[in-house]
Amino acid sequence: MKKLEIILSACLRIYGKDFTINNRQKRNVFARGAFYTLARNNTNEPLENIGKVCGNRDHSTVHFAIKKAENYMLIPEYRKLFHQFNTEVSGLLGLKSATEIETYYSDLIEKIKFLEDENKKLLNKVYKLSKKEKARVTDPIQKRITKTIMGLPDNILEDFEKYRLNPYLKLQESKVIN
Repeated sequence: MKKLEIILSACLRIYGKDFTINNRQKRNVFARGAFYTLARNNTNEPLENIGKVCGNRDHSTVHFAIKKAENYMLIPEYRKLFHQFNTEVSGLLGLKSATEIETYYSDLIEKIKFLEDENKKLLNKVYKLSKKEKARVTDPIQKRITKTIMGLPDNILEDFEKYRLNPYLKLQESKVIN
């Protein structure tokens, strides 16, 4: 993996969206400017190559964006994004060789897979516990209510709790107090 590709993939990962697409949204322009600046400062690649990996742009576009990025440093949103990119890129480029970088990425992928597996196990436990909780309900009306509520989508469940259940519970509390 070439340095330029490493920098681009790190920036894309931090940004969370593809900023190489051809649009002029301010946040994407900032992301491209930060990438171009970091690529220029951390590689010996010509501007033409930097532009090619980032949406097949020409060298003059990259040059112009780097010049504009100097002024963007006055804008907090750009400064924050640049700092995030720079921190990640510096950490990756601090590794000595392409082998170390690939090992680092492999380790990250393994950690992600491990966390995904753990998440699945936890979701399975929650599901089993909710089934046990359902099984404990013996009253037919409670069973029907529990089954209905457990089947509701989260957004509807939140609305139900906010607009129906909580007002009802407050009403019941006020009856007990009076």
